[in-house]
Amino acid sequence: WVRLAQACLDDGELEACAEAAQNALSVSRDLRDRVGEERANLLLTEVCCRRGRPELAPHRYEALQLASSLAQGIVARDAGEFWRALEHLSSLGLSRPLLTSADMLSMWGPALAEDLEGASAFLLANVPPEGVAAIDLSAFGVGGVAGTETMRSAPPEGMYLGFRYSGIHYGPRYRCVEYAAGRPTPKRGDADVAAGFAVLDLQDASESWEISLINHPSILDCMLQSSSVVRR
Repeated sequence: WVRLAQACLDDGELEACAEAAQNALSVSRDLRDRVGEERANLLLTEVCCRRGRPELAPHRYEALQLASSLAQGIVARDAGEFWRALEHLSSLGLSRPLLTSADMLSMWGPALAEDLEGASAFLLANVPPEGVAAIDLSAFGVGGVAGTETMRSAPPEGMYLGFRYSGIHYGPRYRCVEYAAGRPTPKRGDADVAAGFAVLDLQDASESWEISLINHPSILDCMLQSSSVVRR
């Protein structure tokens, strides 16, 4: 049943996969096969996530506990605790987030709000791009802007954290955005009204000869980076 469920999942047949996984779960429990039971639960969890219903997944409660551990690691700046929880969450091998933005907002919100700059720096130092498939941070507006102000700033630390979560890892030379702000809603009307603005500066990692360049590659790249705070 497990092999059939996996085959159905590979073919994108979620209904058939769920049915086969349920049968695998029932048989595994009767045989007291813990390995088979775990594989069946993982398949059911994957189906729930692909359907956009992670709250129904068998591993849901476990994921919430891990999210709590991640938040505790952020508050305490405890890289060891954070990594253990993150590796456990990532080991589930899911293709969709098991924790929704609402989950992360409720559990991580206080940890990030207390010290966004410090928390963002901690996350940048401790979260590899490949280790975040199971979580969704879109609720924090990281890498963009949210709200109702005419202009709202995006902390550079949060912006680069957002890039990292999307799979783009900028090195020190390409983190030239010192400040960026943009409209939280698409710009309308007068073309001369600014949609956003940014302050860019070469970083200490740059060599002396680079400062003399009229159009430095990292500055050009960061012009594009800073546009991420503008809603179109």
